[in-house]
This record gives sequence, C-alpha cells and structure tokens, in this order.
Amino acid sequence: MNEPNILPCPICNRSSNVVIRPENLIHKFNCPVCGKYSATREFFDDKTGVNDENRHIISGILKQRTINNDNHIILLSGSTPKEEEKTNFTIDELLQTVFIPENPIQQIDKFIENFGNLTKNKKGKYRPIDPPNEYPLSYSRDKDDFLFIIQSVIKLGYLETFDNAPLSVGKGVRLSVEGWQKVEELKQKNKESKQVFIACRFHDDHDQFIKAIERGIERNKEKGYKAICIKEKQYSETILDKAFGEIRKSRFVVVDLTGQRPSVFVEAGFTMGLGIEIIFVASVEYKEELKKEKESIEFYTSQYKINFYEDKEHLEEIIARAVNASF
Repeated sequence: MNEPNILPCPICNRSSNVVIRPENLIHKFNCPVCGKYSATREFFDDKTGVNDENRHIISGILKQRTINNDNHIILLSGSTPKEEEKTNFTIDELLQTVFIPENPIQQIDKFIENFGNLTKNKKGKYRPIDPPNEYPLSYSRDKDDFLFIIQSVIKLGYLETFDNAPLSVGKGVRLSVEGWQKVEELKQKNKESKQVFIACRFHDDHDQFIKAIERGIERNKEKGYKAICIKEKQYSETILDKAFGEIRKSRFVVVDLTGQRPSVFVEAGFTMGLGIEIIFVASVEYKEELKKEKESIEFYTSQYKINFYEDKEHLEEIIARAVNASF
C-alpha cells in the first residue's frame, strides 16, 4: 500500500495529502480546499490550463464533485492523449462541464445547494464553517469573498447562526426552514424537463453547427434530452414569443454567440432572468474575425464562460461533455 505524501495542490497550492501510484504515475489528492481528485504526473508538473483567473473556479468544481460523491476524476495535461471516459479531463474540458456562478446571486444559490448537500443528514445541527478551506462552496475567490456570501445568505434568512448571534466561525451555522425550501427550489427548476432550447443565428452555412449541437445534446440516450430549435417553423405567435415559451419549459439552454445576433442576446438574457442554466459557445473562426476588426465577443459577455469550438466535431464534443457532467 502506498503511503501518503504531503505535496502542494496544483490548483490552490495548499499542502495536501497525496498518494502516488508509481505504476501509472497518478497522484491522488485529498486537498482540504479542493477535495478529492487525481492528476497525472504531467499535469502536476506543468499545471496546464490553471491560472490565477480560474483556479478558484476549478476548486469550486472539484469541491462540489467531492460533496456530491461524483465519479473520481483524473486531471490531464494538455499534452496527454484524451481518454474516452468522462472521468478524465483537461482543465479546459473540466470548465465546460458545469454552470459557473458569475455574480453574488448565483454564488448564493451555489452555496445553498452545496451546503444543503453537505448537511442533508444533519439538518438540525449547527456546523462550524472554515472560510480558508471552504470558500469553494460558493465558487468564491478567497475567504473574504466567501464571508461576504455567508453574511448575505444570513441576511436573506436562508442561514441561521447559533442563538441568532453574530456570525461566529466556531459556533457554526445551519440552513433555516426557508433555506431548505430554497434547496428544493434549486433542485426542481425544470428538473424533470427533457427539452433543451438552442439559441443561435439562422443561416445556411451555420446549419452544420446547429446539427452538431443537437447531436451533442442527444448523444447520451439514457438522459433522454431532446433539442429544440425554432428555425423555419410556423407559429401563431411571434417567433420571439414562441422562443420565450420554449425557454420556460427547457432544462437548460445552449447559446451560440457566433454572429452576435440581437435576438440571441435577448434569448440569453431572458434565460438568465429565469435562472435557467446556459452553455455558451462560439466559433474560434468568428472570434478571430472580430479581433481583426478590433472587436470582441467578450466585450459583451466577459463575466461568462464561453466555450470556443474549432469545428462541428469539437462543438458536438463540448456539448456532450457538458450535458453528461452537469445535467
């Protein structure tokens, strides 16, 4: 049996217990911040894809997977051949698998969801919080950001402190009745829906990419998702009204920003207003075209994660991985 070592986590740099399997050079981490995951030796050495702007997001994804007892994953270097199994990811692929909270409201929801899963078997117990190690529960950048989220959750009435005293890390917190109601709301938002709406530009040269999105959505037959795109269909209401109606019924929405059509931005904004999750994509070719014109998709959507695809096969894979991992 391999003895644990103490090594820095390649994501958050915190000292972590690590078991190294020499037969395949896999490092198995148990990090107090990120949780449980594995990494190849190549990834441990070069940390491909990890930077100061995304390391807190990666920590949040790994922490959430640990809390949910999801399949143990292996992080791969960009130079490592890709495996077919969905438990092996490069950082870019991992970032495509979840809905990433981009503002305090979404961070509050993420904290309530994660804290609910963490304490579901001890609902009446007060649980101490550990900001230096638990800031990924809300995908926060650091403990100070995390404490702001905690204080906000308390003010909203979703979290209770011991004897309603000021927040004390030592005495702990618990979800209130309203907090558990919020947990159920977050679970039930269109959870039973098998419909997925596609918001994108409609042009003959883009049909191949719409079909790639459809294939990615519907690839996993066990999940049973069905893509809907309202191109070339006749309805009694306006196309936009029809789109809004279909978005309301959808489990999640795929938004292709290629071409930056105004209607696509309207549909994306409507979706966010409903609290329905979005997978944003755009073509690398279009991104480069905008650069030549000194414009950028990120100018409008800098706070959101956009998955850039190189071709229709790459697009299908992006969508399929996101669906398998998050929905």
